[in-house]
Amino acid sequence: MHFAIAYGSLLIACATALIVGGRPERLTALACLVAVALTQLVKYGGDFVSFQIGVFLVDLGLLLGFAVIALKSDRFWPIPLCALQLITVGGHILRLVSSDQHPLIYETMVTAPFYPIMLLLAWGSVRAWRRRKGSKQLWSFRSFFPRAPLLKLRPRQSD
Repeated sequence: MHFAIAYGSLLIACATALIVGGRPERLTALACLVAVALTQLVKYGGDFVSFQIGVFLVDLGLLLGFAVIALKSDRFWPIPLCALQLITVGGHILRLVSSDQHPLIYETMVTAPFYPIMLLLAWGSVRAWRRRKGSKQLWSFRSFFPRAPLLKLRPRQSD
């Protein structure tokens, strides 16, 4: 059942991003799809008993990809996306450092951020679509920080 829910949410969120999303949403969807495919290739066993270096490297690469998307885009949602992926990478590092950790903790830290990531991707895609349609209420966060100088000095007026 978990398999159907996980891959169903992945397909819905990525299809939404690829169809109605902007460039950051499409890049994020492609990164997620590639990461899931690579994870299936490098994963050995599904028990989370031992540290899996291949899955760690895929998750680390996904974190770096999310960070680049967050830095280059004018959207807010990639920032919490990076934080969620950082939890996943932190779970791998915690397992590497503490080998006596219970496998359920490792599994939870590595897999639990997946669903909020898919939710953020779908939400960001719908917001990008609504922004393109002309909704004036959905500005990007950069519209609140114009590229004007922070301090404008006015010349003193003499009496």
